[in-house]
Amino acid sequence: MAGIGMKIFEAVSKALEAEKVSTIFGVMGDGNMSLWSTIVARGTATMVSARNEAGAVAMADGFFRATGRVGVATVTCGPGLTQIGTSLMAAARNRTAMVVICGEIPADAVNKLQSMDQRRFVEACSTRYFSITGSSNLAKEIVQAFYVARAQSCPVVLNLPNDIQERDFSAAWQYRSSADLLSDLAPAPSNEDVDMLVDAVRKARKPLIIAGKGARLSGAREEIISLSRRIGALLGTSLQSKSMFSDDEWSIGIVGGYSSAVTEEFCREADLVIGIGAEVGHYTSWGGTLFPQASLIRIDIAQPPVELQAATGRHISADARKTLMRLNAGLEQSQVRHEGFRNAETKARIATRPMPLPAAKDGIDPRALGRALGSLIPHDALLTCGVGHFQGFVATYMELRPETQVEFSSQFGAVGQTLPVAIGIGMAQPDRPHLVIEGDGSLMMNMQELDTAARSKLPMVLLVWNDRGYGAEAQRLPLKGFSPTPAQWETPDFAAVARAVGGDGVLLESLDGLGGAMRRGFAKKGLFVIDARVSPSETSDSYRKLYMGQPNHAPLVA
Repeated sequence: MAGIGMKIFEAVSKALEAEKVSTIFGVMGDGNMSLWSTIVARGTATMVSARNEAGAVAMADGFFRATGRVGVATVTCGPGLTQIGTSLMAAARNRTAMVVICGEIPADAVNKLQSMDQRRFVEACSTRYFSITGSSNLAKEIVQAFYVARAQSCPVVLNLPNDIQERDFSAAWQYRSSADLLSDLAPAPSNEDVDMLVDAVRKARKPLIIAGKGARLSGAREEIISLSRRIGALLGTSLQSKSMFSDDEWSIGIVGGYSSAVTEEFCREADLVIGIGAEVGHYTSWGGTLFPQASLIRIDIAQPPVELQAATGRHISADARKTLMRLNAGLEQSQVRHEGFRNAETKARIATRPMPLPAAKDGIDPRALGRALGSLIPHDALLTCGVGHFQGFVATYMELRPETQVEFSSQFGAVGQTLPVAIGIGMAQPDRPHLVIEGDGSLMMNMQELDTAARSKLPMVLLVWNDRGYGAEAQRLPLKGFSPTPAQWETPDFAAVARAVGGDGVLLESLDGLGGAMRRGFAKKGLFVIDARVSPSETSDSYRKLYMGQPNHAPLVA
C-alpha cells in the first residue's frame, strides 16, 4: 500500500483499520485531534466521544469484556493521560486486552505546561507502554502494541508524540495485523497435567466445581456439566459467572463471600475443589478458609500467580474447555464414576431455605428489590452491576437464567467505573436489552457519561440503587463507634438528570411501580433511569456475616 504523501497520523489510522478496529472511545485534545479527524473522514471506525478520559478507557474495557476483541481508546497528552489511571488499573486487574493511543508533548518543546514522564505514570498503573519513534519503524511499533495486548491480555498505552505524528510518511506502507502473527491463545493441557487431574478426580469422594468467567469465555459449560455428572460434583460459580448453572438441580450458586449458608456447608465438606477459568482468590475462597479439607486445582489460561494465594493448590495453565475434554475422555477410558455429593440428602439440603429477615421500613427493601429484578429482566439480557454494599443484594437475591450475560465491574474495587464500562458493553451488543445496576454515590463519580449513553442512543435501563450515601461506609462507621452521617447526603433526582441529557426515567419509592418501570425502560430503546429509593439502614447478608459476626442467612440462589 503506498504511503506517499501521508502523515504519520494517517498511517496510524490505516493500521487501526488493518487491525479491524470498529469502535474507538476517546476524548479529543491537541494530542489526538488529527488522528481522530482522519478516522472520522475515512469512516473506518465509529468514534465515541466520552465526557471524561477515564470514562473513555473504561468504555474500551467494557467493549473487550463483551466481545473478547481488543478495546481501543484515545486520549490527549499530560492531563488527558493522568485522568485514566483508575481505569487502566481496573483493566489490568480484569486482564483486558486494550490499546490506548495517547499524545505526548515533545521533550524539546518550549511550552511544557502538559509535559510529564508518561512512561512512569503508565507503568505505575500496571500497564505496558510503547512509543512511536518515527516513520522508519512505524508499522512494527504499532503492531507490537496490539500484539502484546492480544497475547498477554493486558492494557497497553501506545505513545504518539505530537511532533512525530505530524511528520510526513513517504515510504511504502505495509502493515500486517497482529492477529495474523498469533498462534492459538487457548493452549491445551500437557499429558502430565491430564494424568494428575484424572488421578485427583478418581480419589475424590466429595468434589466441588467452581466455574469462573474463563469457563464462560471458553465455552466449557457442557463439558463441566458432563464432568459433574460423572463424578457427582456440585456446581458452583465465582461472582463473575453468577447463574451459569441456574437451570441445574445440583447448582449451589456463588461460592465465596456471597455464598448461601448451605453452600458454605458443602464447601467445608468438599475434598476436591476444581476451579475452572476461575482465580479462586481471596473472595472466592473467603480468605483461604472455605475449603479446609479440600485439595485445590485451578485450570486457567493465565500463568500461575507469582505469589502464594489465600487458597493454595495446583495450577494448570491451559484452556478450560480443551482441558475438560481431555479429562472427560480420560475418566471415560478409566471407567471412573462416583456418586459424590449427588444423593437424596444433598438434594434436600439444597432445597432448604433459611428464615427470611424482617423487611426494611425506611425505603424499598433491598432483598425484595433483588428478587423482583430477577423476575423482570429478559432472559437474553445483559446485566452490568457495580461494586459497593448494594452489590451483595444483587449477588445474593437476584435469580437469573444461564443465558443472561453478567458483568460485575468490581475489578480493583473501584466505584465509579460501572456506567462507562456498561456503555462499552452496550456499544458492542446494541441489540440486546441491558440492565445496569449502580449505586448513587458511584454514579455521581461518572455521571457526565449519562450524556454519552443518551447521545449514543444505547438501549440501557439504569437502575440507581439509591440509599442516599456511600452504603459501605454508612454501614461500617457505626461499628467503629462513629455516626454514619458523614457518608450520607440529600440525593438528587437521577430520573430528572436523565431527562436533562435526553433520556427518560422514573423515581421509584416502592416496589409497586417496578414492573411498569422496567417494561417502560426496555421498550424505550434508549437511556432510561430508575431512581430506586432503597432502605439506607438495611445491612447485606455478607456484611452481617463479615463485620457483625452474625450467622449467614443468605438463601441459595442458583
